[in-house]
Amino acid sequence: MIVEREERKVVHSIELERRRYRIDESGLVNILSILRKSMYSNPTRIIVQEYANNARDAHFDAKITDRPIHITCPTVVSPYLKIRDYGLGIPPELIDEVFVVYGASTKRHTNDMIGGFGIGAKSAFSYCDAFEVTTICNGLKYIYAPHIDESDIGEMPLIAIEETDEPTGTLISIPIKDSDIYAVNDAITLITEYWDIRPEVAGSPNYSNRKVYFSESNWSLMEKSYSWQDNEILYCVEGIPYTFAIPASDERFSKELKELANCPFVVKLKTGDVTIASNRESLVSDEKTLSKIKEILDEINDHFRNHVMESIEKCDKLSEMFELRAMYNKLRLDHMVRSFVWKGITISGNHLTIPNDIGHVSRLRLTKRGDEEGRGYSVKVVATGQEIDFDTATRKHIFTNCIEEGKTFNRNQVLNAMLTNGTMLECQLISLRVPEDDPILETCGFQYFNKISLSVFPTKNLWRSKLLGGRPTPKVEYYNFQGPCHVKSNNWRRTEGEIDDLEEGVYFKLFRGKAIEQYDYEFLDAFKECCKLPIFGVPPKSVKDAIENENLVDHITFLNTYCDGLMSYIKDHEYEATVVCGDYRHCINDNIARVSRIVDLLPEDHLLSRWATASRLWKSDELKDVKASVLRYNYFAPYIGREKYKPHDSLQSIYELALGTYPALATFDYGMRYTSYASNEQMYEAAKAYVDHIDTKIALESEH
Repeated sequence: MIVEREERKVVHSIELERRRYRIDESGLVNILSILRKSMYSNPTRIIVQEYANNARDAHFDAKITDRPIHITCPTVVSPYLKIRDYGLGIPPELIDEVFVVYGASTKRHTNDMIGGFGIGAKSAFSYCDAFEVTTICNGLKYIYAPHIDESDIGEMPLIAIEETDEPTGTLISIPIKDSDIYAVNDAITLITEYWDIRPEVAGSPNYSNRKVYFSESNWSLMEKSYSWQDNEILYCVEGIPYTFAIPASDERFSKELKELANCPFVVKLKTGDVTIASNRESLVSDEKTLSKIKEILDEINDHFRNHVMESIEKCDKLSEMFELRAMYNKLRLDHMVRSFVWKGITISGNHLTIPNDIGHVSRLRLTKRGDEEGRGYSVKVVATGQEIDFDTATRKHIFTNCIEEGKTFNRNQVLNAMLTNGTMLECQLISLRVPEDDPILETCGFQYFNKISLSVFPTKNLWRSKLLGGRPTPKVEYYNFQGPCHVKSNNWRRTEGEIDDLEEGVYFKLFRGKAIEQYDYEFLDAFKECCKLPIFGVPPKSVKDAIENENLVDHITFLNTYCDGLMSYIKDHEYEATVVCGDYRHCINDNIARVSRIVDLLPEDHLLSRWATASRLWKSDELKDVKASVLRYNYFAPYIGREKYKPHDSLQSIYELALGTYPALATFDYGMRYTSYASNEQMYEAAKAYVDHIDTKIALESEH
């Protein structure tokens, strides 16, 4: 990247003594510390961004257009971020310029490459004190180990040279802390999602692949993002995404442009279009950046407003138009569709108002009392008025001319209409005072409705008489477990549907709405918490269907599999599980805490060291997952005929062995608390001498 510099012409009227600014060698450590540790607010993102950009620049420099760079995601098993390019490699004479000398750069001659400040290749030091660089060129592999040494300045030794037939290029390997693995992997997807050629990623990149609604050459409207971006425009400089907040006081940006800046557009920018901060974490709010962003927003505002109006004009029905308008509102483009004229009708909301002399609107809701074949359905009037809504739940409209006859609408007709049109749980009934073919209705846009005429439905309850053709309402075949059980109730809700249609879940056998196995409510709550799957209750007559459904598993089989997983985890953490099953009363902190300093002088495998380590571990947060696993296993094991987990050892046994081996330690502890004749240091030395004496005695006895 060409780093812009302000041209200055300084005229001296007299000859002056001049002193040029420089960095004192004694302050080099401080300056390097600032460049490494204070420049970046988000090191886990910046190490991905800088080295991935460098790898991509290496491909550009080598004119490689058909092969992506390669990134290996860190994992718990292999906690290393690895970024590999297949460029020309870095010969030894350029290593200093790239990795060692701050401020040096090989990329300032062009805007086709992103680097230029001369600090990006050293950004790994913002996260760790050592990493590895392997570069291959001219048939030789060079392995370097840059690190911060005891001088705090650092060095980059060459640790190996070997001949190789591997393809040229450079590999950066950075160790990642376990707690940062997710953040680094997340940064990989965020940084590279909008690249023209995405890297080849070994791992599980979580690309959002957002739906594109509209696209131009350098900007696109995409579906809302639920990640870090929120709803702001993303400005992608050569694929690297940035957000930018327009200054509230900048009068060049109208209210309309500021609203547009909160919409989920993705804008493509080239290096040099805007000013990037030296740490590359944000865009600089200078004249160059503001002018470019205003230019982009003006272009989007002009072009896209025309697209919005054209797409709305193409709609043939009111429901289609309002659905499209709702989509634009969801994308925060409501300022573009706040008010407009569609086919001669003024639209200023999600509703139309009809005059009182034409008719009125009733909002209806379908309620049911659990009958299997529609006999328990009823229609309830929720509200009446003059507004026809086009919200999602009430987008279907039924028309009737019953007001003309001075009658109320027939509820059986409405029931039949709602049940035969996809079981509408809500709809609107437009009661007209004029015939449905009256030309006056066209002035209100009624010709653009997806109309359902009530007159075509009989007044007899077809669902009750079973005269209606087609598939009847499904029978009640299963129950949904609600939980948690705050009160003593069954918490099994009867549900209409077919067991064959159920997706993944766990089922209990039920009898009259209760579990056949007499489980208490605490068990059902605990089971729901660990299950993480839908829980169904199946009556005896439908158990066969549940068994045949490959998506369902009975709760006993689920518990066996779940407990197998818990036991596998517990065995993998055998030592921690042993500590978990100990007793806090036997922790070192409650008995001989004041002589615990001698533990630091003993080997790690010493009995007292084991006791102290287990005691401290018992009180730490590191065991919370193991504790939870042991508790869950011991809770569920009896229900499937298993014994509870019993460790071969415990904190209590270590305690008893420790005090049995060194019985006088309690006396030292007492003496340190209540004796004024000896100092703490003297008591520590005495205790250590006592432990050494016992250890020597035990060693001699074992020899004989």
